[in-house]
Amino acid sequence: MNRIELFDDPNFKGINSAISVLESTPDLTVHSFMKRASSLRVTGDPWIVFTEINYGGHFEIYKEGMHAVLPEFNNKIASVKVIRGGLSNPKINLYVDKDYKGAVTTLLKAQPIKSSSGKDNKISSHKVESGAWILYDKENYQGNMMAAVAGDSVPNYSTIKWDDKMKSLKPFTS
Repeated sequence: MNRIELFDDPNFKGINSAISVLESTPDLTVHSFMKRASSLRVTGDPWIVFTEINYGGHFEIYKEGMHAVLPEFNNKIASVKVIRGGLSNPKINLYVDKDYKGAVTTLLKAQPIKSSSGKDNKISSHKVESGAWILYDKENYQGNMMAAVAGDSVPNYSTIKWDDKMKSLKPFTS
């Protein structure tokens, strides 16, 4: 069973004001726990926590175990997403056209996005088969980031203002 438990206070205190989440949750207000977590415990697959709803803002992966303090995320967690299957064997399919059409590139490791001619490639959609990935809008793993995990798919980057912007990506590693 995959679970993330969020506690109001550091060191797993505030047990009377803690929640247990079993599924990815785009908005922790449904649990009345928006930006309240000061410690957390993960059981099973890793989880990504985000500072904004709908898996936006800054993010961090927490693997199975007890995390007594959250230095960068104390009272900032707004949404959580489970990485089903863990971080090993990452695989993502990148498509030149929206709706998973056009030329497809399958990646298993970190890579800049270039075409065979050396010009910037145009990526408009993706499907993540396994693992978790960080996508960047600048070369050398810099700039704005987007997290993508196993089972995620984005059929049209235009809807998220990423069309033809991705310049590099890398898998989260264990």
